[in-house]
Amino acid sequence: MYEYRIGVATAKARPYYTFVSWLREAGAPFDVITPDRIHSYDGDIVLTTRNEAPRYSKVQFLYADELEDGPTLAQARLLNRCGADAYDDTLVVGVDPGKLLGLSISYADREIERSLFSSAVSLVGHLCDILLWKIPSCRIVRIGNGDMIVARRISSMLSTAPSLPPFRIELVDESFTSPRNKNCNQRGKRDMLAARAISYMEGLGEIRPSVAAAG
Repeated sequence: MYEYRIGVATAKARPYYTFVSWLREAGAPFDVITPDRIHSYDGDIVLTTRNEAPRYSKVQFLYADELEDGPTLAQARLLNRCGADAYDDTLVVGVDPGKLLGLSISYADREIERSLFSSAVSLVGHLCDILLWKIPSCRIVRIGNGDMIVARRISSMLSTAPSLPPFRIELVDESFTSPRNKNCNQRGKRDMLAARAISYMEGLGEIRPSVAAAG
């Protein structure tokens, strides 16, 4: 995200605050321009409203209403429109199961979310919203094998969720995924970093969830 030149062009207070807050939280630099300068802007993408965007432009747009789906999908859309997925538009999810569940989501080989959940139900509900995004050509969910009861429960809930596009669920050996750095001793941070490591590992094979595991 950071290698792209991003412009913010809106005269409306609420969209401007939404754009700027999101970009600052993501640590992404950006230019502030007026809507009448969109035509001459030489960046990669402009964040604006649909009413303020010119009908024809050489630059890509990300609209204010597209941020309503949350920062993860907003960042994925931004990467997609900037061409980050030209060679690989795979969406990869890493899950570290346990009492706390770490989650890492990557798109086009870039991490777009790192978060923590206290229950499998809330994690799966969030994942279903992400997996419904229709752009990726391939979706992979990799789950660590540290807690097989939780892993199978997540797999079963995802497998039986209605209306999801095709995706693959893989089991990953998480023996060496937990960071041992003394600065990573906070449990939540360790779980999220482990989830990120899981997302980059080759799976041991697809999980075959049992119906009973969903209960």
